[in-house]
Amino acid sequence: MDSKLKYVIYFILFLGVHFTSFGKSISFRGSNFIRVVHCSGEYPQLTETDQSMDDLWKMYKKDKTNFNVQQKILLGMPVFSSHLTNRSELEKWQVRVENLFKVYWKNKPHEQMLNKEDLNIIMLYSQKTERNSEPIEFLIQNFETCCSIVTSQVMLTYVAAYENSLVNQLAKSGDINYKKELARLQGDLKSIFELVQTKSLPVEYLMTAKADALYALHGEKDQMKYIELQREFLGKMGDFASLEEYKDAALTLMLTVGKKLKPEAAQQSLVWLDKALSFEVSILQKVILVGAMGDCYLLVNNQDKAKECFNQAYLLSLQLSDPRLQNSIRQKLNTISNEGV
Repeated sequence: MDSKLKYVIYFILFLGVHFTSFGKSISFRGSNFIRVVHCSGEYPQLTETDQSMDDLWKMYKKDKTNFNVQQKILLGMPVFSSHLTNRSELEKWQVRVENLFKVYWKNKPHEQMLNKEDLNIIMLYSQKTERNSEPIEFLIQNFETCCSIVTSQVMLTYVAAYENSLVNQLAKSGDINYKKELARLQGDLKSIFELVQTKSLPVEYLMTAKADALYALHGEKDQMKYIELQREFLGKMGDFASLEEYKDAALTLMLTVGKKLKPEAAQQSLVWLDKALSFEVSILQKVILVGAMGDCYLLVNNQDKAKECFNQAYLLSLQLSDPRLQNSIRQKLNTISNEGV
């Protein structure tokens, strides 16, 4: 492919990910986020239809062979849903369009879907990460053609983010097939991922390191192996390792195992959290990181340091308009006080 299609991409490893597509925020749960940090051109925009969604739905119910009507409904849904304030109404339409997309994909000849509108629909509604997804495989098989239709940065970002999300999801679910997906980076996905340039290490290593660590933690339930893999990863990243890498290493471990966190793992988490705090962070991030350090100190029976951390976190939380967060920290302080500390 043309070298002009190459974009600089980097990984931000953190919990709670969002991938922006078509001006809409799409959540990819339990995955990494891949962000294009240098690209040209614009994402295709979804616009409101000239007809009301209710009228279009009636037309669809009357004639379920009219692909044009189905296309209008699927493209118009993001804008239409943004105006819905009734939760039950929103859920009703969500179920409708999800089922409609399945029908649309099943019945419309795929060779007729190589157009801007249908490619937007495929990317918008193929959010469930799963192996051998027919719509995603269709995009991969027709990648170059798709790039000429909806711009290359849209396709590259979407496919790379989807595959990255799938690999991590499989690893977190303890499915060893994540390795088969990674192998595709040297197989049928090689020509696509060759376009991905990183600011640090090769993209294949970054994806593999993250997935291997997640599998060790979730699939093998091995805290110490997870720590060993994360140490190796962060060591290789060196100065390229960011706040998010250190925060993710510690919080992923702590949130996954909870009170089962081993003392050695708690000590390592403290090191990572302390490193994360060496970066410039927001008040909320600092509250979370310092509070997490308090939890670690409790697990290693250092109540004095734990209380110090929770006190600091509470004082910081007063700068935020979040009573629930403040109450949560206060409860931890009260628990320590009630234990005679």
